[in-house]
Amino acid sequence: MQNNEFTNYRDEIRYFLDNPGKYDHVSFTEETYRSNVEAMFPTIFDEKNPADPAETAAYLCGKACEINILKVVRPEFKSVFLSRKEVTTGITFNLPRHLEDIALEIMDSCEDAVNTFVHDKNPDMKQVLLDIQFIAEHMVKIHKLYDIEPEGYKNSEIAFPSELYIYANNIALKALAEKGYKVLGTSDNFNAPVSVVLDKPDHERIAVLEQVTIAPKTAKFTTAKVIDLKAYAEKERINPYCLGIMVEPEDEKDRSKGIVVKGKRAQIKLTDFIPANK
Repeated sequence: MQNNEFTNYRDEIRYFLDNPGKYDHVSFTEETYRSNVEAMFPTIFDEKNPADPAETAAYLCGKACEINILKVVRPEFKSVFLSRKEVTTGITFNLPRHLEDIALEIMDSCEDAVNTFVHDKNPDMKQVLLDIQFIAEHMVKIHKLYDIEPEGYKNSEIAFPSELYIYANNIALKALAEKGYKVLGTSDNFNAPVSVVLDKPDHERIAVLEQVTIAPKTAKFTTAKVIDLKAYAEKERINPYCLGIMVEPEDEKDRSKGIVVKGKRAQIKLTDFIPANK
């Protein structure tokens, strides 16, 4: 928490839910917020896997935090990734760990605050989903979350997940090509469920979902992406695999902080291909 009149994010969010006149409802991203509501609202009524309304609000709160942090630290990133599946299976951020941790903390607080607000007020849930994004934007600004940096580093020099993916993927594909793999297609989008399509040396054609991590963190493949990977592979009649790519900075301080600094040397380690159908 930064210095203000509240002791925690939960109480702050509940205060703004109760007092909508205390934060600004005018934003250049209002159209995006409204589109996000329309995209995510159906998760609450999903017949197979319905999301709790507060869970959906927390997801949109986290994404609004991401939008407004990136707007300052990476203005060239024009959009963020949203997925209905992620509401219940786990959110993906294009933020380094120190900023992701803050967004996750605010999300958890948001879920608690919205739960009590819905219980007490029985509000229009679409309005809550819209309001929570304006509240998240307000909190990013008043707490200056975009200015939070690990000691000794600047956000401008730290590789964000999408940047790290491009770096690691390029090196990994060169290494695979040297082993006889043929690259048939690749995605520059780190959120894509299919990162690359390959012909193996034995001529097996495969669709691969890559997960790039910073050492010592190992890859964890989200359920939502694996489902989409398998669907693509079935449609194309090829085999789906997952591949972990670990980036290990050579600088000991960077490594201890879990940070990759752009332009500094790092080692790349690949797992074996992991069949996604098992």
